[in-house]
Amino acid sequence: MASCQNQQPHSAMAVTPPMVHCLYCGQSSHYAADCPKQPRSYNPKATEGKTRSNRYCDFHRSSGHNTSECFAKDQHSSGKTYFRPQANVVLGRNQVESPQSYALSLLCPSLSHPFTFLLDTGCTQTCVNDRSLFTTYEPYTDELFVASGASLGVVGKGTVNVVSQSRSDGQQVEVSFSNVWHVPLLSSTILVSLGQICQTDGITFTGNREEIVISDQTGPFFTASAYSRNLWALDVTVRSPTAVAHLVTSQVNKEIDLLHRRMGHLCCMSMYALVKSNPEVLNKSITSQDIKRYYDSEFCVPCVTSRQHRMSFSASSTVISQPLQLVHTDIQGPMPHTSLGGARYMLTMVDEYTDYHWAWATKSKSDAAGAIKDWIMQVERQTSHRVVTIRSDNGGEYMSNDFTSWLASLGITQQPSIPDTPQQNGKAERTNRTIEEKITALLMEYGLPGSFWAEALTYALYVLARTVRPSTGKTRYEHWHGRPATYDRIHVFGCTAFAHNPKHKKHQSKSTPCWFISPSEDSFGKQAYRLVHKRNVQKVIYSRNVIFAEDWTMRTAHQYGQDNYSQSKTLPAAGRSLPLWTPDLTDPPSALPQDIPSEPLGRVDDESTEGHSADVSGVDKSTADDHQFVISEDETDDGENAEDTHALPRTHLRPLLLRRSSRLSRTLPQANILIDIGTRQLPSTPPATYCQAVSGPFRVEWEAAMKAEMDLFEKLRVWTIRKADSKATEVVSGRWDFTCSSTANSHEAKFKARWVARWFEQREGTFGDTYSPVADGTSRRIFLSIVAHENLTIRQGDVNTAFLYAKLDDPIWMKPPPGYTPDPDDLCYVTNAIYGLRQSPKAFYDRIAAHLATIGLIPIEADKCIFLGKRRNRRVMLMIYADDFVVAGAADDVADVFEDIKREFEVDDRGDLNPGQLLGMQFTRNRKQHIISISQQAYIDEVLDRFGSTSIAPRRIPMPPDLQLWESDMPSTPDEKLRKRYQELVGCLTYLVACTRYDLAYSVGVLARFCSNPGQVHMEAALRVLAYLACTKHFTLTIGFERERPIIELYTDSDHVGDKENRKSVTGVLIYVFGLVVYWKSKKIPSITKSSWESEYIALSNGASQLIWVRQLLEQLGFTVPTVLTRSDNQGAIASVKSGQLHLTANTVSCC
Repeated sequence: MASCQNQQPHSAMAVTPPMVHCLYCGQSSHYAADCPKQPRSYNPKATEGKTRSNRYCDFHRSSGHNTSECFAKDQHSSGKTYFRPQANVVLGRNQVESPQSYALSLLCPSLSHPFTFLLDTGCTQTCVNDRSLFTTYEPYTDELFVASGASLGVVGKGTVNVVSQSRSDGQQVEVSFSNVWHVPLLSSTILVSLGQICQTDGITFTGNREEIVISDQTGPFFTASAYSRNLWALDVTVRSPTAVAHLVTSQVNKEIDLLHRRMGHLCCMSMYALVKSNPEVLNKSITSQDIKRYYDSEFCVPCVTSRQHRMSFSASSTVISQPLQLVHTDIQGPMPHTSLGGARYMLTMVDEYTDYHWAWATKSKSDAAGAIKDWIMQVERQTSHRVVTIRSDNGGEYMSNDFTSWLASLGITQQPSIPDTPQQNGKAERTNRTIEEKITALLMEYGLPGSFWAEALTYALYVLARTVRPSTGKTRYEHWHGRPATYDRIHVFGCTAFAHNPKHKKHQSKSTPCWFISPSEDSFGKQAYRLVHKRNVQKVIYSRNVIFAEDWTMRTAHQYGQDNYSQSKTLPAAGRSLPLWTPDLTDPPSALPQDIPSEPLGRVDDESTEGHSADVSGVDKSTADDHQFVISEDETDDGENAEDTHALPRTHLRPLLLRRSSRLSRTLPQANILIDIGTRQLPSTPPATYCQAVSGPFRVEWEAAMKAEMDLFEKLRVWTIRKADSKATEVVSGRWDFTCSSTANSHEAKFKARWVARWFEQREGTFGDTYSPVADGTSRRIFLSIVAHENLTIRQGDVNTAFLYAKLDDPIWMKPPPGYTPDPDDLCYVTNAIYGLRQSPKAFYDRIAAHLATIGLIPIEADKCIFLGKRRNRRVMLMIYADDFVVAGAADDVADVFEDIKREFEVDDRGDLNPGQLLGMQFTRNRKQHIISISQQAYIDEVLDRFGSTSIAPRRIPMPPDLQLWESDMPSTPDEKLRKRYQELVGCLTYLVACTRYDLAYSVGVLARFCSNPGQVHMEAALRVLAYLACTKHFTLTIGFERERPIIELYTDSDHVGDKENRKSVTGVLIYVFGLVVYWKSKKIPSITKSSWESEYIALSNGASQLIWVRQLLEQLGFTVPTVLTRSDNQGAIASVKSGQLHLTANTVSCC
């Protein structure tokens, strides 16, 4: 007998805590239901062996020896925990005085295999601790005694079947051990009595140092090999213990299962209590062990699904002996605010041995691998240690082929966690939480905007390194650097700091007001401080000569230095950001007026401002006039420092009309306003109407945005103001569309107002053609495949206010915006396209196509949205999608095309498509492998959040193969709420299928059949698809280069009578270009097909028509397609295609 608990030898009673414990008498040899001290059970004192059972130990609370003889009690009272070598002695109650009843087995801590059969020459009975090993079983009560005098309870006996491999001819031998005792508290080793085996006539055994062989008249049937510490283990295996146990206990389990279900799926402990207090509810022969065995063996689905919880995670058993032996890492983000340097993610590294922290602010997750590489090279050169193991999650930034191969080349082991199991990377997760909490506290200290989180991260790391680890009493800094940390350079984060300005002029301040970020070092390793300039937050200052004012607020510091920086307090022109802190204009929320005037935005009369230029606190008059910006006396600061600020004089306000400008500027006015809002909170929802915009807390910003839009209309001469005449038979109204979004710096917000027409007021016949070509999804993928295949430069652009450039063939009359004209009878005679008009998309396409033709780009016939031209005898391609476009070609050719387009339109140049975003898709390019990966993970996250499915259990397939949705499941009374939600969900899934997710084509096609009147079963099927998306949202579509030549491959298939309700078939089509998929389609055949041959033939026909178009598109783009491969799995359809004959006499077989 042995145990692996403490890895050292100990007595038989020093085993792991017993699994069996009697709640009635307190002993550990049986359950309470089998307790011999209960009246209804067997009482050993009433039977034989009285002399032995009268000897009772109060220390062990068991029989077998007296308290005065107890060796363990003496050890316990003396406080010693030494070990006295002795053998385990096992004897039965009925063989107390027989010397041959001792079982001698030396203790071995390595015996942990649950089915190890140890051969014992001192055992009088073969003993087993697992009832599932028995072929036959009957209750039996006895006691098993060991050398210390303690006893182990025997609760049953029976037969155990094993299979031996000891025949010389290689055959297996099945052997049955009879009269085997069941001892639950026996260790995991199974004791086999050699004496019991040899009681059979003709059994002999021989042995040497290597093995012991047990034979009968036919030859050897047992072989015992040397196991450990002079122990011998039989080379046998148990014969189907699980199946045998099931046969033995099936009837018992049936009775317990019935009671279990009757009592509402009681748990194991509740069943114990029930049976103990009410024995009549079960057969009296059923014991507590039977109940435990039932709960261990039976799988109750309702119990599992209703009570399942996450398993706890045990502490790591990895022993770390030096720094960098184990490093934890994780990346968090995107952050809610973009840092001053443009970062959105935080990468952390933690050394397990020293608990030292490193962290970086990165712009994207893909930067993590490069940062870790640089960090490894740095720390390994700074120390004498090597990075051995890196533990991280299973994210793509850690599991890329390039990064994993680089780590493998250095001999560094990766330990990625299981997906969706952050607890396995708990060290890094907890570090992220600690750092994030510190960042939040630091930003709140002085009200810094969220864009300062990266600076707060630097400070948090500095102070964390100087905190003491409770386990060692030393700081992390001392653990890593080997010297005590200093604290003389720590100051309050974000406090006011005055840095010495060595370039100051006479009679000017010698100090530059800054914000303290963190201590630093200069190039010589001397102490310095890292500061941020208050007037230009992008400017970082490193200085050794700094005076700190940790008790000063930012407002006070700003007022102190306002005379020297008054020029920074002017309100900039539209599109330029304000200084980060302008207290007179951007007070914190507590200083904002509570009552906002409801009248329209006013402006300062020229008479009232004359002679008061010095009292407007440095606000530039021309700039303020351009913005029509005014601050009344009611809007000045009423806080505790109000008496120190420059008060504005009371001004006279008059209503402001959005006037038409009489000036023509060289640059096109911006259609949005970029405003510094300081600590003010962005509006949760944009205003829905003009009245809400001009009466809300952001009325100044919305008025400025509306004025910018009207200035743009005047610049492009979108309309002219006229009196209504007889030609104004149809007048269309419009409305304002407001949007607000944060920019790269979180303290700035972009307020945009767009005047749009109400298209539904237009009558048929008053406008011409409205069709505007849109780039097909297949065209986009083929376009990008060519870009990846030829490794071309690709650049993305967006035409600002694109529709306003286009001329209308038939001008329209339109009502002016509110407040635009003083005369209510005035109308707008619109000659340019406006957002919202039905003909506007077609007008803009004609406009840009005409301009592209002048620069040599002509649309191809296969897709009018792809333009082809040549520059310097090199191919240049351009693809447009509404007002977005991409240009592909050589780098200098692409630049030339962009310049030609910018000369005609105002273009937002978004740069290279890698990494980029277009139409809600994220693109990642690998130019070395000639591939482009397309992902919609961000859009999928939005869909999951929209439909409340972010926490649903993931599914591995979108729809079970045997699932059948019937029209008969449609409700008789339509549920409008359910139908609207179902249609929105199917619409979102359809967009995913159209862009990247061809694995959902069939499932979404099935769901779309029930959009008119869905039932609850249809909604559940749609939510299952969402669950599959939650599991596979990281999937990407890869297009580009797989083969040298543009071979087109067509794959078709058909599910004959896939729709069992109306006996219609479903076809599937896949088209590959350059070896990667670019087209997919799953469609139900509108007619009923009589055979699988016919449905497969239709699938081939549908695929061939699309294949011809793909081939034309490639040829028109300059590619020669020498080979087209068509693949199908129906021999009849293939034969018909090859022969050119349609076999109308094909056999028809009913499928349902």
